[in-house]
Amino acid sequence: MQVACSVQDDKGSQLTLLPGNTSNIVNFGEVQLNEKSLQKVTLINSGKFDCLYDWKLTIPPKFEKTPPIITVIPSSGVIKPGSRTFCDVAFCLPTSSLYEMSPQFVR
Repeated sequence: MQVACSVQDDKGSQLTLLPGNTSNIVNFGEVQLNEKSLQKVTLINSGKFDCLYDWKLTIPPKFEKTPPIITVIPSSGVIKPGSRTFCDVAFCLPTSSLYEMSPQFVR
């Protein structure tokens, strides 16, 4: 199966995400509390068969009952051979009291 995945920011810059167990970093920029930052992810099926995708976000147990800080729409689907689909990945930190944060001071 041949599938490519890339992220395009609001300025049109594109980042190709690496497959497998490789870490990929998507920069949502500076985001204020309760503000949403959106990135578009493009999934391209360059293979010969249908490609099923299903976004799975790992959430630490202590955050399972809090509003999600990352959402993906659509979260699953099918990409036909030679086609592409677009997913919106949104980051929104609803309140600082739900998450552990420690300030860092720069001298």
